[in-house]
Amino acid sequence: MTKNGAAIIEQWSFLNGSLKCMSYEVKGIDTTLIENASISCIGGKSVFTYYPEKKEKEEKAEPVHFVLISEANNIYIFENKEHDFPQRVVYQRVNDTECHAWIEGMENGKMSKVDFNYRKQ
Repeated sequence: MTKNGAAIIEQWSFLNGSLKCMSYEVKGIDTTLIENASISCIGGKSVFTYYPEKKEKEEKAEPVHFVLISEANNIYIFENKEHDFPQRVVYQRVNDTECHAWIEGMENGKMSKVDFNYRKQ
């Protein structure tokens, strides 16, 4: 997808029984890692895990887990009600080449949603 003149790329690969994701922003000749994530089976449940970057004073940034709560009509909803924002990560397979993803939840007392529209290259 394109955002503010940059290409946002999610690269998924299957590794050691899990789906691994690396997201990048490509602008001109600069490439910046945005995030790492995975989808794996933990305790018999499908779990989307986000691995935040370590902040300056933190020794280690802890991964955030979202458990699959719904899988219907090519929509996969992962939820973590305890997380600050987002509380849900959603992937919708539109067709063979398009995926609509979004994050949503309460943020500063208001419902908030951020959309991502991806096209397979």
